[in-house]
Amino acid sequence: MSSRFNCIAPSFASLVASLFTAAAFAGPLTPPPGAVQPTNRTTINQQAIVALPFNITQPGSYVLVSNLTGSPGLDGIHIATNNVTVDLNGFALIGVSGSQAAIFVTDPGGGDVRKNIRITNGSISDWGGIAVDTAYASNSQIDHIRAYRNGIGIYANYCTAVADCVAEGNSSIGISVGNVSTVTRCTALFNSGGGIQAGNVSTISFCAAETNNGTGIRVQNGSAVEFCVARNNFIGKGNAPGIGCGDACTITGCSSEINTSNGFDLGSRGTVVGSTASGNGGAGVYGFDDITVTNSTLSSNSWIGVYINGGTVSNCTTNNNGGGGIWSFFGSMKIAGCTVNSNSQAGIHLDGTGNISDCAVSNNLGNGIEVTAGGEGSRVAGCTVSENDLDGIFVIDQCSVESCTAARNRGNGINATVACRIENNHCNSNGSFSGGGGSGAGIRATGDRNRIDNNSVTNNDFGLQVTSTRSTIMRNSARGNTNNYGGIAAGNDVGPIGTAAASTSPWANISY
Repeated sequence: MSSRFNCIAPSFASLVASLFTAAAFAGPLTPPPGAVQPTNRTTINQQAIVALPFNITQPGSYVLVSNLTGSPGLDGIHIATNNVTVDLNGFALIGVSGSQAAIFVTDPGGGDVRKNIRITNGSISDWGGIAVDTAYASNSQIDHIRAYRNGIGIYANYCTAVADCVAEGNSSIGISVGNVSTVTRCTALFNSGGGIQAGNVSTISFCAAETNNGTGIRVQNGSAVEFCVARNNFIGKGNAPGIGCGDACTITGCSSEINTSNGFDLGSRGTVVGSTASGNGGAGVYGFDDITVTNSTLSSNSWIGVYINGGTVSNCTTNNNGGGGIWSFFGSMKIAGCTVNSNSQAGIHLDGTGNISDCAVSNNLGNGIEVTAGGEGSRVAGCTVSENDLDGIFVIDQCSVESCTAARNRGNGINATVACRIENNHCNSNGSFSGGGGSGAGIRATGDRNRIDNNSVTNNDFGLQVTSTRSTIMRNSARGNTNNYGGIAAGNDVGPIGTAAASTSPWANISY
């Protein structure tokens, strides 16, 4: 069968197809007599709003047909029922001195709220109250509204979607929504009470908040802020961040810059991913317990790049901050793969137990990496620490420093206190060799019971300097130091010191 049909000439096949088409769709050129029959298409009847105030008491669609102006002491449009759409149709609701809300959903009473309200497509300006007030409605939508110079721009209840709106120059908050809501592609500018805010389990995405006298963007617990910009907020008063969050929130792909306080401000268990905070008056990232910061850049902030109480910071860059680079207090901390340079205090600071690995830390005005009281048992591994104003790496009791390079620091390359393990490191040109004001050792230990094993120390003032007793010092190599091993106090267990050619002990320390 198929071969027979394939043998039909193209021109004949086209002719057959056209004849079938004509038969199926052609009709008489003269319509039949009588009335036109219905097509079963639904006609949408919109009721015109022609004057203010206007009360909506029946479900339906209502539309402006011209610009309308409010009156002192009155609202513009009251919505007192469910299932209502108000389409401003590109027109404006214009307030006057003493006017109240432009669009107001009334309280149904009994603790209930109204449902299924939509406000769309127009501008609302100069109302003394709220431009769009749906605080007594849920499952609602507000879109394509321009709210300018009102008391509040948009004020909504829970389960509300706000999209493609602009709130500018309002005397309080620009846009505020309740729990389980979304704000998408909105802009808040020059508002006196903050830019955009949302309740718990909400999402703000692709929004911009600039030059608001309050927090640029704020969300509550379990919420997300995605691909937003917060800039130059809270000018001249108070202490609020560019983007602020409650507990268990996520900030993704955002930029927060030159805000008066912190760039990103989080509660506990928060996450910052792929974001930038620069030039802010506080920290780049500030948070409480169990914070995760990844693939982010925190630079040129007035205080610390990242300041948190435990968590994870990975693959981040923190540079040129007025305080330190990455600082953590009290909680357990993991810092990995970060670049930390040119900060005005210590590059990395732990005041709790932590693991620091594979970081590049340079040109900081304090220590490069420091672990202070509370950080006992911490580990520093695989880091390159150079040209810091004090020690390259400073650790306290029971810490380990492994496979690191500490070079050209103005203090010591590695400085440890009690019961630390210092193994497989290379320390080069620290102390006066780097232009430091005093002498510095490649490795210095000030307490007892340290293990200093298999390190290379070259061109420092002291190769190894151990000022206390009961440490084990073995299999190290020292070259070109002003004093290779002369800074080791009596009472330590030191492997034989000599050249590699002459040494017969597997525990020998090499001097050449």
